Amino acid sequence: MANPSTQILLNELLTKQRQLFEQGVSILLEDLLRQSPQLKNDPEAMMDLIYQEVVLRTDRGERPTLQEYQARFPQLTTELAAQFEIEAALDEPIETVLPPTVGGQSKTGPLTAHVEGYELLRVLGKGGMGIVYHARDLKLNREVALKMILSGAHAHEAELLRFQNEARAVARLQHPGIVQIFEIGQHDNLPYLSLELCSGGNLAQRIEKGDFSEKEAASIVERLALAIQAAHSAQVVHRDLKPANVLFTAEGTPKITDFGLARQLDQMGVTQTGAIMGTPSYMAPEQASGRVSETGPRTDVYALGAILYECLTARPPVTAPSTSEALLQVLHVEPVPPTRLLPTIS
Repeated sequence: MANPSTQILLNELLTKQRQLFEQGVSILLEDLLRQSPQLKNDPEAMMDLIYQEVVLRTDRGERPTLQEYQARFPQLTTELAAQFEIEAALDEPIETVLPPTVGGQSKTGPLTAHVEGYELLRVLGKGGMGIVYHARDLKLNREVALKMILSGAHAHEAELLRFQNEARAVARLQHPGIVQIFEIGQHDNLPYLSLELCSGGNLAQRIEKGDFSEKEAASIVERLALAIQAAHSAQVVHRDLKPANVLFTAEGTPKITDFGLARQLDQMGVTQTGAIMGTPSYMAPEQASGRVSETGPRTDVYALGAILYECLTARPPVTAPSTSEALLQVLHVEPVPPTRLLPTIS
């Protein structure tokens, strides 16, 4: 949508669409387009309008379906399938860090998992798919992070594919700014990863504490950029860079982790579900709109900028009470300039 006049027309129509719904008027996109029929020939503009209609209807309590929209807009069947997949993918819980454990037991009881060759010491954290243990590799007598599928024997095929994708991505990357993989194994016919242990917490925790200077923030992001450049050189795009996925070693070295959503550019068929997943506050516009084919190295560059923004201002460039609103902000709202939030930033 290179034509500036088309962009202006789209923005006007998006504003009108939103205002009408806020006033309680249920107007279909087809009726709106009668005023601006030229937008019908612009797939990107159409997807923006369709997406906003879906969000507005959902917020009203309706349940729009993929089948309905494919019937209404058959020329956008593929794009609509990708867009609706975004919503399904982003329903997955955001990764959280569990309370520390003591003496091998968490507050919810003793550790019950067992992996041959490893002693599980405590739970480090878990998300919608995986659980990470602080463990000891008994063969090499070293402490590691052991990542396993959370649902165990009940893991869905999509979970297994995402886990295997992470293993493939990390295994081909060797850089001091990327968490290293030591072993890929199986336990009860399910894969696990033995990873480098980073015991210094994550960047999200450091931002919350506000315990680094402006210069230190820039230095951290510079190191992350060099690591991501190494990944891109190996044809791997991370696609879920965020402060929670930046870990620190005991010595304070930042390292990028969680390549579960990585896209391997020389294997375009891998994990198409992952291709449109991410975390809204750090998503580039092409991710938020489901334009899978445009997701590439610059998507990670955008996320690095969002991380630096948060390091400097203590908040991400996009903040919203819901996933839907966050995605709309990414697509249509310019972030607040950092100096407006913190005038002392150089």
